[in-house]
Amino acid sequence: MFAGPPLRHHRCRHCSGADRSGRQSESWSTPTDKTALAGFEVENGAKILRILDDAGLQIKVALWAFLGEYDEWRLVLSSRKFNDGSLQDAYGLLHEALDAAGFPLELTPTVVIFRTTDPFVKDLRKIFGKAKSVEGMRLGGQTIGKRYLDDAFVYRIS
Repeated sequence: MFAGPPLRHHRCRHCSGADRSGRQSESWSTPTDKTALAGFEVENGAKILRILDDAGLQIKVALWAFLGEYDEWRLVLSSRKFNDGSLQDAYGLLHEALDAAGFPLELTPTVVIFRTTDPFVKDLRKIFGKAKSVEGMRLGGQTIGKRYLDDAFVYRIS
């Protein structure tokens, strides 16, 4: 499985999941009620997707997701270009593209990257990949690829 601890916006872009002190941080908080996805986050995700498209990363899946294993919204991204190398390499490609575009670190959301071979991504693509348009579609309350998807806002599934 490729998905690992996502980088949070308060972490250094050039760190591999570590906070600024260099320590790996873990969240041990009790899950809270799901907050609504704000319009700012939706717009921010769209900007990030445009930057990644311009950088040639060929994103196949892009969506905001509230997954069962996390207690907050995550920007989920998948690309064949993220399949090669390590998880750190994949996040490096992401953050190199954001840096090159001048995207502010403080606006970078919590991102989780999945390989295109991950069952979650494979099932999303199998179910919705041929749909005429998925942009703006809401998903949720279902298990997809062994992951419970509580809620989602889709940009792209191709």
